[in-house]
Amino acid sequence: MWVTSLMNPIGTLKRMVENSDRSTQALSEIVALQGDGSEASNQKLDMLIDGVRNQSRLLNDKLEELILGLGNQSRIINEKLQEVIIGLDNQSKLIATKLEMLIAGTENQTQLLNDKLDKAIERLDRRPGG
Repeated sequence: MWVTSLMNPIGTLKRMVENSDRSTQALSEIVALQGDGSEASNQKLDMLIDGVRNQSRLLNDKLEELILGLGNQSRIINEKLQEVIIGLDNQSKLIATKLEMLIAGTENQTQLLNDKLDKAIERLDRRPGG
């Protein structure tokens, strides 16, 4: 459960807010039913309800901050990802260009070797007794 809450902080905060809201509602219903209760007990319940409401507001604020932070983080990651994609594309083009140059160089070497081989064969064919 602890690991799950670390991996999904928004879900955890939402559950905490929902629980806080349910607690506030339940306490409000208790106060309404305790209409004939003592003034001190009503004050304590009112203070408890106010505390839970404050906690709920704080949790909502933290949840909004977390959502904004995740939105910013997502935007930055997307920007960086785009830069990585552009970098990989440039690198791929460079590798392709170098490979084409290597192929062209190899073709030239092959042609030179073939020419030399042809000349060597011609010389051998021209030799007497060859």
